[in-house]
Amino acid sequence: MKNLITILLLLVVCTVAKGQDQIITKAGDTINCKITRISSDYIHFEIDDSTGPIRSRIEKDKVMSYFQKEITVNTILDENSQVIPPSEFNESGYLGAFRYTLNSGFTYQYDGYENFPTNYTRQLRSLWSIGGEAHYFVSSRIGVGLKANHARTKTELDSLNGLRNLAENIRYNYIAASMIFRLTSLERKNILYFGISGGMVFYRDNGTTSQLFFVEEGQTFGLDINVAYDLILRESFGIGLNIGANFAKLDHITVNGINSSVFAPDESFGISRIDFTLGLRFYQYPTFLR
Repeated sequence: MKNLITILLLLVVCTVAKGQDQIITKAGDTINCKITRISSDYIHFEIDDSTGPIRSRIEKDKVMSYFQKEITVNTILDENSQVIPPSEFNESGYLGAFRYTLNSGFTYQYDGYENFPTNYTRQLRSLWSIGGEAHYFVSSRIGVGLKANHARTKTELDSLNGLRNLAENIRYNYIAASMIFRLTSLERKNILYFGISGGMVFYRDNGTTSQLFFVEEGQTFGLDINVAYDLILRESFGIGLNIGANFAKLDHITVNGINSSVFAPDESFGISRIDFTLGLRFYQYPTFLR
């Protein structure tokens, strides 16, 4: 009778185990679970508990083999064939050592033009922007790189301060060194970035009136801070939202190549802007870091 009970218990255990996936670690441990997802660096799984499923993951470099529903047996390269040791980026689960972005959207210049007519400044303050970033992650959370954007707007006015048929084409170019800090969700699908950059802002206004043609130019240092959200659609691609502010002031400009006395010694022209952009995200993981 005791032998029969033992046999029945073994059959029950085998039946339960049959419906489970298994992960066998290089340390010799066996994890009975349900494998939910396999990425380039991690095996994600669930373990049933009385309070509900417990979600976790394990680095692939710690796994000898894993079984999915006793159909597929996958063997991880053993330590002798692991020519390149796992990098910090593998261990952090980061999707790429490089991050590239393309952004486009709306820019609002909240500074400058205080003493001009409302119908004129409304056109000048609203700009369209396009730009991009390239960052390399020197650690699991901090990336350094470059940031650039171009913003422009056009305006037309029948008359202003004695000028007739005024038309202007205003452009801003920003090129800067940048640093970003990232926070990720557990599943690495949602990433939040905080960024700061500093560099040069180049201002140019090509204008015409019924009497003349003029070019106004200036450049100054600008500081930019921003917050970005990335939604990862696949390992190397995502989409994102960016909100930022660029702070800059022009102390002098040139008109048709001649230094202008438009600004008094204690005055400057504010060109600070707020950016709202959407864009594409690309992640690259070089083979020498795999």
